[in-house]
Amino acid sequence: MKRSRLFILAWFVTIATVSICANDSIPKYLDWKCQTQLERLNASKPKVKDPDTLVFSGGGIRGIAYCGATQYMEENGKLEKVNRIVGNSAGSLTAVFLAIGCKSDEIKQLMMGTNFSYFLDPIDPQRLDLFEILKDPFNGVIKYREAIIEFLIEDYGLCKGEKLKEFVEKEFKTKKLSPNITFNELYKKTKKHLVVTACSLSYGRTCMFDYKTAPDMPVITAVMASMSIPNVYIPVRYTPKGSDLIDFLVDGGTTRSYPVWYFDSIKAKTLGFLLYGKGEHIKPDQKPEYKPMDDIFKVEIAFLMLMSNNKETVIDMGNAYRTVFIDCDDISPLKFDLDGKTKNKLIEAGYNAAKEYFDTP
Repeated sequence: MKRSRLFILAWFVTIATVSICANDSIPKYLDWKCQTQLERLNASKPKVKDPDTLVFSGGGIRGIAYCGATQYMEENGKLEKVNRIVGNSAGSLTAVFLAIGCKSDEIKQLMMGTNFSYFLDPIDPQRLDLFEILKDPFNGVIKYREAIIEFLIEDYGLCKGEKLKEFVEKEFKTKKLSPNITFNELYKKTKKHLVVTACSLSYGRTCMFDYKTAPDMPVITAVMASMSIPNVYIPVRYTPKGSDLIDFLVDGGTTRSYPVWYFDSIKAKTLGFLLYGKGEHIKPDQKPEYKPMDDIFKVEIAFLMLMSNNKETVIDMGNAYRTVFIDCDDISPLKFDLDGKTKNKLIEAGYNAAKEYFDTP
């Protein structure tokens, strides 16, 4: 049984590997966008300089950059009319903190003072005895890999996310809110329309949680789901009120990483924030950058990025005019152990991106 499971996993990794393009130049089948038409589409619409709705995309650890973006907006009175906030994956943290009344300097202090590798819960020693493994390093490595695979098969992930949950709950308590406050309760207290996205594995659909669609859902549950990176975190199991079915929820960036369109039906003045890194194709004048797939870790990161990289929607649907593009350079979204210098680099990138957006016509 174990061998068959290992075979299935190996097959999955193989499929993921060969699915990555391996050319040293940009093939014509990747360069298919009509740039002139797209630029005309975006140029015909004025920038959103007085937003009432904010949308924060996913982007892993790069979400620290939102501290700088919100700082600029707060300094220049651009947050005063905001009453709707949408957060996806890492962006859900910023969205929630703004919704519960955190100021930009409070969020910055939180980000600067937190070791995000702390969010990766240690593996239960009762299930994986590292001391036994170290007694026989050669066979120990094999046992360790087998144990990791078993965790993925049995729990569908490695980390429980308890540390992440404690981090968010602590801030709720600081604002004198119940850690289990629901979307409906939060809306009644703050009058801020918070939306948190996730992906339902059970139904194969994007979830948009708010006080209308999930009034009785604890906000913390939605945030945990939105940030549950597949394979890294165990999926959040949620049973909606009045149902006996368990829904498996994972990272909101798995399907729609940038739901800037969500409030278009009510003609909201929506401004989105989009994180991107070196070589990621999100602007009309950018081309994708080739990255060699020469080890399993690069393949895994590339696969996760492909799942969450729905950012072409920005271009395809003409959303660039209402998007603050934040260039995170070569900082990986999965690099949790950032030092203070790198965090400041991200915060500065967010600040400068927001400034550029509002300062230019």
